[in-house]
Amino acid sequence: MIIYYDGVCKLCTGFVSMVIRFSRPGTFRLQPLQQSTLKQNNSSYDSVVLEIHSGNYLFKSAAVSKILSNMYMPFRWLNTIISLFPEGLRNKIYDWIARSRYRWFGKHASCQIIE
Repeated sequence: MIIYYDGVCKLCTGFVSMVIRFSRPGTFRLQPLQQSTLKQNNSSYDSVVLEIHSGNYLFKSAAVSKILSNMYMPFRWLNTIISLFPEGLRNKIYDWIARSRYRWFGKHASCQIIE
């Protein structure tokens, strides 16, 4: 699976660093959105996108949920709790955080590549 993330967002880069630390090696590959071929004019592509198979993507809370479900405990439990809420509500919360992420967490001066 490939995680596409906003390479200048401190929240996004912190999240993918945590994912790599708390998941089995080789589970995920990482690609900054700034260096990807994904269409930048689609608002669903602005923070975290998960490619589960070639050409099959998950967006917003569905992407985060799938990522959490592939991590070690307690992240799987966190995913179970989050999954109790309707996807529409989860996406509204996701969008609210995504809109405010630069203001709350800041931006890197340049795209951060995490390996």
